[in-house]
Amino acid sequence: MACRDSGPTIDRRCATDAMVQYSNRADALAQKLCYICGEAERTGVLDSLLENNTQLQNWWKKHQEVDEARVTAEMNKAYRPGMESEELAIRFIREAEAAHPVSDFHTSWFYRLARELVTERDRKIEERKRKKEFKEAALAKLSPEERKALGF
Repeated sequence: MACRDSGPTIDRRCATDAMVQYSNRADALAQKLCYICGEAERTGVLDSLLENNTQLQNWWKKHQEVDEARVTAEMNKAYRPGMESEELAIRFIREAEAAHPVSDFHTSWFYRLARELVTERDRKIEERKRKKEFKEAALAKLSPEERKALGF
């Protein structure tokens, strides 16, 4: 998934050509800056590069938060039961690569997001399964009259 800093997708029916051009340019610059900041963070030099530039520090922090929320939501939509985290990550890496170069930082980031999502989904599935098994075990201990009284 390509970075976007221009906000929500522009409705091209209402947008002027200039608005679309500025939006596309903002997104292209964000993609380049994101690549640079990601690699600088991965190699451990980002803090020293940004120590005197609070505006860029703030942009990078906000950009990461917005990107993570957007990509996580998109991964949630793309996820299918039984899907492995690697399959999900590779899908998103390929989509991003179609728009711009993907840094090692971002490759790791996609894998982390996919792993967290699949782990959380698997945890919820297991929790539902345990609750169902507990309910079935509890119901098995009830007499037919008790089950009827409880509506089972």
